[in-house]
Amino acid sequence: MPCNSCNSMLVLIDDQWKCPFCSQLPILDKDTAVDVFGRVLRYLNDLLKKHLQAFEKNRLILHVLWEREKFARSYFDTYQGFDLTKFMTLNVLIRQLMNETIFRGNLVADERNTAELVEHFTTYVRFADYHILLEGGFYSLSITEPFDSKNLSETELLKNVKIFPNETYLPVLETFENNDILRKKEAQGKIEEYRELAESERARILKRGKVAYTSDQIIEKWYPTLNQLYCGLHRNVKFRETFDLCNFKGFSPQRIMEFVNQFPLINSVFTSSEVGDFLERLQRSFPGRRSKVLEKAFVFGETNSRIFPLFVRLGNLVYISHRTAFVVYLLLHPILYKERFDLETSRRSLEMERREAQENFEKAGFTYSPGLKDNPKKPRLEIDGIATRGATMYVVECKGWDLKPLYDHEWRQKDLERDLRGIVDGVKYERKDGQLKSERKVSLLEKVRFAEENMKIWSFDSESFSEVRGLIVIKASPPIQEYKGVKILPINQIPAL
Repeated sequence: MPCNSCNSMLVLIDDQWKCPFCSQLPILDKDTAVDVFGRVLRYLNDLLKKHLQAFEKNRLILHVLWEREKFARSYFDTYQGFDLTKFMTLNVLIRQLMNETIFRGNLVADERNTAELVEHFTTYVRFADYHILLEGGFYSLSITEPFDSKNLSETELLKNVKIFPNETYLPVLETFENNDILRKKEAQGKIEEYRELAESERARILKRGKVAYTSDQIIEKWYPTLNQLYCGLHRNVKFRETFDLCNFKGFSPQRIMEFVNQFPLINSVFTSSEVGDFLERLQRSFPGRRSKVLEKAFVFGETNSRIFPLFVRLGNLVYISHRTAFVVYLLLHPILYKERFDLETSRRSLEMERREAQENFEKAGFTYSPGLKDNPKKPRLEIDGIATRGATMYVVECKGWDLKPLYDHEWRQKDLERDLRGIVDGVKYERKDGQLKSERKVSLLEKVRFAEENMKIWSFDSESFSEVRGLIVIKASPPIQEYKGVKILPINQIPAL
């Protein structure tokens, strides 16, 4: 989507794609932009660190914990939007506070100043995300007027730069939105659309006591939510590092949730337990495990701050975050049951090939024939579908590539582009044990040629079609729209053909 006038890369300003050159917005080159924004980020981090040290440590941690639990409760109890960045912020802040050793203790944390602190820290986390996106070439940095960045202070830099997503980020943004990971305005519309259904489902699954569903049922019933949480909370290296739940490996998510439900959940009250009682219940809930192993896996504190901060010890109390635990419970399914989760992903991908593609083509006025083979008994090639309209025939390849973890990184888009080119060229790529493997497959171009020369075996009249083209249909938004004459488009854009 380059500028029609000057072919420059567009940037997203106030929800509109604009040309920085035609709009007279000087754009810094990538290396300079990364360096300038890195300085700003370090400056903000130093400011926040100094501010944090002014608080009394444990009281501040407790207030941030309660902010996190209230945030989770607002999502599950009243079905508000789930702000991924804010949830990320709260968990980063808890860990940073626990690891901080220098607190002057002059400022007493309360609900008001904690909320303000969380808001400022959320801005810092968003800036850290922007820095990653600048490094990946997805965002651009403009300057209000020419300046020498080396001779400006960080506060002056902040006043003189603006950051925008550019047109290379558009496929990433569209893929997030196709998976209901939306900007605030669009998210509110989805919330209203699905509120009644979601509230009834959550009422069943969040009931106190024994977890109602098996892991297989959770993965099947809640797949979109699981995928949103998993990919949204692992969207880049900073998010993935924060939501590393390896300390819970070997523990059933159901058992963890049943353990949490032993403690009362009371409106407007933060549940806590004396350390001794907490550890005794933990031992009873996971018999056969050594107490030290359980404590190391579950109890986050000053001497055990590398694990995810779910059950947080402050003094002689451990704080139990019920609804935060439910987020973790959901998030553990695609992590601990990855094979089963990947099978569900494949099943839904196959469903797209067989049902979604056909429905979308037929709605767009095409006649669609799915699952065609050159030989019913010993096929050498299989075609996902042939779509015809007028004198045009499309030989369709459906690719189930969808939202994945680390989607905010440039290499993920390059992987997708490589795979799309591979479909056309006849090469399938797969990463095993850290190594990229390739396998020769029948190319889409070969399938197009076969269809041109042999369409009569599927009862098509070759005289009726003046054009036979290849077409790749994909769930995600592709980084390229065409390759070697083959069009590539998201499944929801079929009507635009």
